[in-house]
Amino acid sequence: MNRLPPAPREPPSAPPLRGLPATPVDVPAGPVDEALGDWLDAWRRRDWDAMTIASQPSWRRSEDDPRQYLATAWGNVDLRSYTIKKPDRGRRIATAVNIATSATDGRRILYVDVSVLLRCEVQTDSPRYRASRRASIRLVREDAEGQPADLLTPLSFWAVNPISALRSQAGSRHHVRALA
Repeated sequence: MNRLPPAPREPPSAPPLRGLPATPVDVPAGPVDEALGDWLDAWRRRDWDAMTIASQPSWRRSEDDPRQYLATAWGNVDLRSYTIKKPDRGRRIATAVNIATSATDGRRILYVDVSVLLRCEVQTDSPRYRASRRASIRLVREDAEGQPADLLTPLSFWAVNPISALRSQAGSRHHVRALA
């Protein structure tokens, strides 16, 4: 009995990757550094309104009172100074832009994780202390309505995701020194 080989099957179409970064793309550091600097400078001044404006629009929309959230989360931490760490020995390129796909609507999301050295004074129930720590803070590209945007979308900008800074704060090592 002569059997023919089975007909070739079409490869199954792969579902889009959800929430996984694609190959990073380098972008000029200026807009990313400026957006992060605005947020960190607002924190240093304890200007919760400016810090809220520099935060990710979709995050702001998800919070009942984003200003109060920020004031509560960072109210006991005085940011004294910060240094945005540059990859590749100070090259003026931000950490590469990552591209992910939204699990809810399939839209592309552009984000950058930037390494920052933070020097703070922290008030607790005990005396104040100084702490230095490295943090990885995520910036996301969105429009004013909080919709994901690409680099060419008009009226879109980079904004800080405050939750990434909190996660980074909880999971980082601190160099601590008590103040007399």
